[in-house]
Amino acid sequence: MFLIKVDPLHTPSDSACFKTIAQALREAEKHADESITIEIAPGFYRERLEVHQPDVFFRGTNCLNTILSYDDYAKAIMPDGEKRGTFRTPTLFIDADRFHACGMTFENTAGRGCDVGQALALYVDGDGIVFDNCRICGSQDTLFTGPLPPAPYERNGFRGPKENAPRVNGRHYYKNCFISGDVDFIFGSAT
Repeated sequence: MFLIKVDPLHTPSDSACFKTIAQALREAEKHADESITIEIAPGFYRERLEVHQPDVFFRGTNCLNTILSYDDYAKAIMPDGEKRGTFRTPTLFIDADRFHACGMTFENTAGRGCDVGQALALYVDGDGIVFDNCRICGSQDTLFTGPLPPAPYERNGFRGPKENAPRVNGRHYYKNCFISGDVDFIFGSAT
């Protein structure tokens, strides 16, 4: 197991500690053959993150004081003129097996679904995923438990990171978690 620490208040002389979770994930990529624990100090982290490496563990101190937050939303217009769509909005996108998170909040603060459309806090696509003592907060479509359905309901309905990927149903476990939202706030194909 390889340990990486995140603390926005760390001193530059502490080379084993990073100011952002994104920096810690880049360091984790250098140790792809090991299980990685990223120990996250209390704080508010405004980051949009992706995890593509198996066996990564986010360990926060407490879900009330270790918060990962972002605010992308479906109705936003992308540079190509197309709407962002649901599946390009997550604060945290997990595309790996055996991800584990404990003692954290994951939120999307874009606003009410009737105003901004879907806004995922988590897009979770993998097997053996565990969330323990976490808060997952948003409005419309807070938690997506992949994979995507076999076919979109509307044209270009699945625009995003896994639109052409093979669909493998994973198993997810949410233990002692608080999940809030509105309209499909928990949806997807995982077990």
